[in-house]
Amino acid sequence: MKKIILDNLELLFISAAGFITWLFFGRKKSNSDLAKVLQETYAGLVDDLRKEVETYRLQFSMLQEQFNQMNIAYALEVEKSVNWEKLHFELSKKCQMLKEENASLKKRVILLEKKTK
Repeated sequence: MKKIILDNLELLFISAAGFITWLFFGRKKSNSDLAKVLQETYAGLVDDLRKEVETYRLQFSMLQEQFNQMNIAYALEVEKSVNWEKLHFELSKKCQMLKEENASLKKRVILLEKKTK
């Protein structure tokens, strides 16, 4: 509730000022003058809101661009990570094969040593 009041505080003040002005001075003027004043006031508010919306759109565009850049950087890092993971897997396989080959060669060496003795 407080946020709504704070967000529309300017509108509340302008409306209150318009009402007070009408109360004291407006009774002497015609309704068309009051309508003209209110129309000008609301037109000013609309212009202010349009400028504010444009500012928010610009900020959003900047944030979207930053997000897109971060997303691309993240995707590249994930790709690198996957490549390193594949390389690690391949090297682990080769290492295991070399260990097995080494073990079989050790057995052959032991057998050859026994034969030569």
